[in-house]
Amino acid sequence: MPPEGPHHLHLDPLGGVAGDMMVAALWALAPEFRAAQSLAALGVPPSLEVTLEAGHDAGFAGFRLAIRGEAAPPPRGAEALLAFVAEAPLPDTVRRRVTDMLERLAIAEAAVHGLALAEVHFHELASWDTLIDLTLSAALLEALAVATVSIGPLPLGGGTVGSAHGALPIPAPATLRLLQGLRFVDDGIGGERVTPTGAAILAHLAPAPNLPGLPVLVRSGAGFGTRRLPDRANQLRALLFEAVAATSQGDEIARIRFEIDDQSGEDLATGLDAVRATDGVVDVVAWPVFGKKGRIATAVQVLARPAALAAAIEACFAQTTTIGLRHDRVARAVLQRRATEVEALPVKEVRRPGGRSTRKVEADAVAGRAGDAAERAALRRRLESVEPS
Repeated sequence: MPPEGPHHLHLDPLGGVAGDMMVAALWALAPEFRAAQSLAALGVPPSLEVTLEAGHDAGFAGFRLAIRGEAAPPPRGAEALLAFVAEAPLPDTVRRRVTDMLERLAIAEAAVHGLALAEVHFHELASWDTLIDLTLSAALLEALAVATVSIGPLPLGGGTVGSAHGALPIPAPATLRLLQGLRFVDDGIGGERVTPTGAAILAHLAPAPNLPGLPVLVRSGAGFGTRRLPDRANQLRALLFEAVAATSQGDEIARIRFEIDDQSGEDLATGLDAVRATDGVVDVVAWPVFGKKGRIATAVQVLARPAALAAAIEACFAQTTTIGLRHDRVARAVLQRRATEVEALPVKEVRRPGGRSTRKVEADAVAGRAGDAAERAALRRRLESVEPS
């Protein structure tokens, strides 16, 4: 059985990140994992054989994912492929992960080629190999009880790669969109070092750049790619740690800032609501400022997960009249929190230093259960009181 979670996963992409490398690295952490159930639920044809094989690369031991055999490919259209996954009898948690990865791929392809989502076709990616990589990665993440993820710098690579649209620079445009916000290093070795499938998995995981706290190592494993690199193993190393039990956790957040002086307050409010609803956006705030020529303007700040930075920027340009913005990544510290219910109303519970907990009830929920200010205050006091532990 896999060690009891939750766990923190750290990825060391010495050789790069590809879908098969991710599966092999995660499977190495869970040697007791049986892929047959996930593959059958996905509807993988029996003519395809999927195995994890031990091997060596540059003197290191590790594993490779092997897929042998031939079969008619799954649907190529993004919407048809998403419908195919939606109908597969996979566990809900696994299906949600696979769907999120495919949607991120489709959105990136649509943005790069200027297409609507319904027009996106996965040419090179519409294969059983891709679906198997995504599904087994999702199933292994669940089996390993992975709660948080971090990753080292990604190798940049270089050169070109062939596609249905002709030669593309490496990293490919859609791959770059998926990897927005992650760190890169140029190790002098060209070629495609992070594949679109690997990038989609990373975008789904939204990994932090650093290990949190002082974690305890539980297991380690390495997944090899098919390519041989000149001076190193083409491996993705995976390290499984105990989740750090701490009052606060440190990570990085992407920050976007800009000012608006030519958009009505009503329309700007509508636009910022749409930005706030963008996947990966954590918070949106706005406040009045004096701009050029003494004009009253609105300053806007958007916080987003680093992997969602590109989508957040696109939403800002689409929903506001700004023609330029600033963005960076900043460190942040957050207290542990969880969503719960008290008297059938949503409440956020936060763990504070010293072991003390506090609660905050949703304002909209209180408004629906109390008539006036005194009743609302009394209801909040009752719902937000925490029994001493």
